[in-house]
Amino acid sequence: MYPAGKPTIDGNFVELCRKGYVVHYNNVQKIPFVVYEKLTPDTIGYGNVKRTSFRVDAEVAPQYRSKNKDFEKTGQIFDRGHLAAAQNAGDEEAMHDTMLLSNIVPQVNSFNRGSWKTLETRLA
Repeated sequence: MYPAGKPTIDGNFVELCRKGYVVHYNNVQKIPFVVYEKLTPDTIGYGNVKRTSFRVDAEVAPQYRSKNKDFEKTGQIFDRGHLAAAQNAGDEEAMHDTMLLSNIVPQVNSFNRGSWKTLETRLA
């Protein structure tokens, strides 16, 4: 996952290795800081987000976990935005891993459904 070598990141982070990506999760802010994703022609456009749901990451210590309720009452302002995209997971297990809340950040919905979606679909 680290073609240029493993980065050094200072702070309260945990590295979580998933199928298809690695996330450095910020325990204080309860969001991913950076995601390293392996994309290949076989993985791009594979996943179907509508078949899965967001869930808590059991590998994150309970006091640092992001939960679905953290995203409640955000109205129509924020979406749960993937950093490693579900649609670019290479198989069912990898797609399932992208739905962990440790891979999700609050994104302004117009960005998540607009510019970011355009970028993701251009890869497909």
